[in-house]
Amino acid sequence: MNDNLFVSLDRLLLEFVFQYEQDISTKEDMLQRINKCLEDIKENKATICKIHETINTTDEEIGHYCKHSKEIKDNCSNWKPTCDVFHKHEDYMQDQFTICQETIEKDKKMYHGYICQYKDVLKQYQLKYSETPLSQEYYKKKREHEEIQNRVLACTEQLKINETIFMEFLVPAPFPSLTKWTLHMANVRCKTQDILKHASDYSKSSSELKKEVDEVEIEINYFNQ
Repeated sequence: MNDNLFVSLDRLLLEFVFQYEQDISTKEDMLQRINKCLEDIKENKATICKIHETINTTDEEIGHYCKHSKEIKDNCSNWKPTCDVFHKHEDYMQDQFTICQETIEKDKKMYHGYICQYKDVLKQYQLKYSETPLSQEYYKKKREHEEIQNRVLACTEQLKINETIFMEFLVPAPFPSLTKWTLHMANVRCKTQDILKHASDYSKSSSELKKEVDEVEIEINYFNQ
């Protein structure tokens, strides 16, 4: 019986030791889990603190934006009557602008019609006066005057050319003899005098024709009145 008791005690001791070792292992696992949980808790606390700080900052910004939004709403409410007045004035000015544009277009068409009528009347008067003897005489004298003016200009250009040639002959030139040089200069002088005489005659005729043209033009203006 004692043997059975000792065997039972040994078995109990073995079970107790086994259970104790299991409990120790379980305890170590639990401690590791607890430490891991504590570390997670610390990290979560830090994250929560940052979140709280962000929330506080966001709340402050929200408060600032709410205040700014309220100020904007108040300003909108204050400026709304003025904006309404401006919008009404804009509509009024747009209507006036449209009316002015329509009026301008009508006036343009009307004045264009007047101009066309006046041009037709002017052409009729021009045709009528161009057929009168006085007008024909005026245009004839005018053409003669222009022709004489062109001749005078041509003579003037020729005089300039001759003057240039004459100045060149004043420079000693390699003539065979003094007699030939003298004869050449005399010939140039005779031609120059002839050109000057023709220019004087043309100028005199031009002055007389200019006087006649002015008189005819005065008469035409008198008849036009």
